[in-house]
Amino acid sequence: MGVDWSSLQNPTVTFEACDLRYCVFAGVHLRGVRFQGCRCVEASFTDCDLSRVDFGGSDLTAAVFEGTRSPERISRPRGAPSRIPRRTG
Repeated sequence: MGVDWSSLQNPTVTFEACDLRYCVFAGVHLRGVRFQGCRCVEASFTDCDLSRVDFGGSDLTAAVFEGTRSPERISRPRGAPSRIPRRTG
């Protein structure tokens, strides 16, 4: 089981080579956060603001991006979906 980070408010943090498998970031404004070389397998980014987020070198296999505010440009690491769904409504 991963850590529930959903209570964070506007974090200014960089994750480097972290094991974030099964973590929940639901609803967090992750604008500008860096996930460098992290294992984000099955992590939930539901309803997050991912503007200027960098997932460089991270494994996003089966990560969830429903309702995510998609950035204009994003580093697409292995396992990442070819297209992160845009927020609707």
